[in-house]
Amino acid sequence: MFTSILLFAARHSRTASSQSSFVMTMVSFAAMVMILLIVCVADHVRKIKAEKRQRQIDQSHALYYDKWHKMVAMSGQIAPVACDLILGKGEECLWVEQQVTLYEVRAVRHSAHTFGSVPIGKGIRVGRGYSTSESSDEWRPIAEGVLYITNKKVYFDGDKQDRKIPISKISTIKADWSAVEISSETRQKSMVFFGVNGNVCREIVLCVSEQDD
Repeated sequence: MFTSILLFAARHSRTASSQSSFVMTMVSFAAMVMILLIVCVADHVRKIKAEKRQRQIDQSHALYYDKWHKMVAMSGQIAPVACDLILGKGEECLWVEQQVTLYEVRAVRHSAHTFGSVPIGKGIRVGRGYSTSESSDEWRPIAEGVLYITNKKVYFDGDKQDRKIPISKISTIKADWSAVEISSETRQKSMVFFGVNGNVCREIVLCVSEQDD
């Protein structure tokens, strides 16, 4: 009888241990699911806030563009502004933008690794890894800095790299309320300056180009 009691106790202990392990597994799984949900919700909220902030910036830039355009139309010219650049003879600064990010296209290489096996004899296979690599062009942030537009050039004074683009060499210019994309005859790929009133920048460059013509 004593032996039967010991066997029963052992079985009961194993059952309790198994149940405890199952409960702990379920608790861990539930915790991981909860953490994943919290991360997803936080990321979604962050994206909504960023989109809302960008809409507010675009609206502010649109309002300023209308005001600036009316001032230029009334005065018949773009008024010079103060800047800390050393300008050339006859050169005037017409626009300054702070906290600008320069983006340019860079070749980015992506690698993928796969594993397979090859037969070397009857019933014998040896594992073998394979790697593939592809390159694609992607927009990448290059530097943070200040954008200046004068009646001669577009300057970017960045923390890592600078740019100096003669307006006479600009081939195309595209813009929206928060960015301007410039293609130059002196550079193979275009540049995007983000964090600016793109439409004002575009108007200034076009006005200067027309005066030069």
